[in-house]
Amino acid sequence: MQLVSIAAIQKQFGEPVLKAFVTELLIDFCEFFNVKNNMNENQAMQTVELIISNYYYFSLEDFKLCFENGKLGKSIKIYDRIDGSIIFEMLNKYAEIRSQAFSAKFDKEHDYWKYQLQKQREY
Repeated sequence: MQLVSIAAIQKQFGEPVLKAFVTELLIDFCEFFNVKNNMNENQAMQTVELIISNYYYFSLEDFKLCFENGKLGKSIKIYDRIDGSIIFEMLNKYAEIRSQAFSAKFDKEHDYWKYQLQKQREY
């Protein structure tokens, strides 16, 4: 299954549609926690803008997984606040793990094709 980046979604459906999707995911994440200092509307809007401009290569599925991991406490600990820095710390950790997974997948595919080529030369 080929995942579609949010840049492609923005190109096909427009920025307002993309912002609506990302905003919904962000609000759902923030409302999951009972914290004293949650994001206000202005912070959420700015965070969505920064997410779209900095994580344009993520798919919506990437964001869903990242936020789900955050809810489960796998990527970040939430104490008394949620703000942009918390969101970006979580996204940066996810991006690093994602990059490592893609690199491992590429290395595995490379080794497979290298083996197949070597095997073919032996015959």
